[in-house]
Amino acid sequence: AFGIKLDGVPGRINETWAYVPAEHAGKVFYGQCSELCGTGHSYMPIMIKMVTKEEFAEWVEQAQEEFARVDSPENRTAVAASAA
Repeated sequence: AFGIKLDGVPGRINETWAYVPAEHAGKVFYGQCSELCGTGHSYMPIMIKMVTKEEFAEWVEQAQEEFARVDSPENRTAVAASAA
């Protein structure tokens, strides 16, 4: 469907993009890992949900709030203590 392939390399951040026409907003597309990459390969499905720019901006705002709380110094201490 999208024809995009990136290899994961330890220590390297990958980034890509694809143009999807607006009429596909709200649709879900599925894919599969393209290589036999080891144990668990068959459990690496890909799901892409197309959203509008407005929906994406709203998600970014919510995610920043959620992950800012998770990454706060107080929460890091609590997580480290519970893992001990």
